[in-house]
Amino acid sequence: MRGILSDRDIMQLILDQHKYQAKFLTDFVTECSNPALRHECQNALNSTLQHQRSVWETMYQRGWYQTVPANPQDVAMAQRSLATQYAQTSGIMGQGMGQGMGQGMGQTTGMGGLPSF
Repeated sequence: MRGILSDRDIMQLILDQHKYQAKFLTDFVTECSNPALRHECQNALNSTLQHQRSVWETMYQRGWYQTVPANPQDVAMAQRSLATQYAQTSGIMGQGMGQGMGQGMGQTTGMGGLPSF
């Protein structure tokens, strides 16, 4: 029968919509200059992420979303990478906006071809 969606199909659509919404809200929050609007968008983003997790957990419990257990060494490497990126970003932000941002740009690149600082 065509045109009838299963529960699994509906949950996948909801999950996909939440992922899209989270990406959109993340972009919106980072570009928002109005503090009150930014705060509202951050709240919406947090709510979207919490609901996405709930949808994912339901799908996982029903066997509709399969995952492969991560290798502990890979998890540790990802944690170190995130910590390094956070430390680098925090160092740049600690310098103050606009200070040191243009020095050495384009000499090396990091994730996504962005300059590494």
